[in-house]
Amino acid sequence: MYIPKSHTSGNRAQGLFDKDRFIYKSEENEYECPAGERLKFRTTMKQDGKNIFRYWASVCGKCAMKGNCMTGKERRVSRWEHEDVLDGAEDRLNANWEMMTIRSATVEHHLGRLNHGWDTRTS
Repeated sequence: MYIPKSHTSGNRAQGLFDKDRFIYKSEENEYECPAGERLKFRTTMKQDGKNIFRYWASVCGKCAMKGNCMTGKERRVSRWEHEDVLDGAEDRLNANWEMMTIRSATVEHHLGRLNHGWDTRTS
């Protein structure tokens, strides 16, 4: 299945680095930030019934890139426990981008027409 990964980010809207700028290192279970620092796994939390892993570094306050990255004292990155599945799907889509063209022609058009019909109905 070819479904694009959602890339919404409050940080991007504020002009800050979004999560895409951080590289996940699965062997170490850490993220690498744009400045080359490691954000280590710190805690797990529940959000909407999902396990979310949280990562951060303690050196963010001294970083030269701080103004591009965060507004608080440290940058925290969250990762869903099954995010590797989403990453794999994104990698497949990037390797076969022509599939998105086919999807948009065969699926998205019809879904858009259905949604438009539902949105304009009167009760």
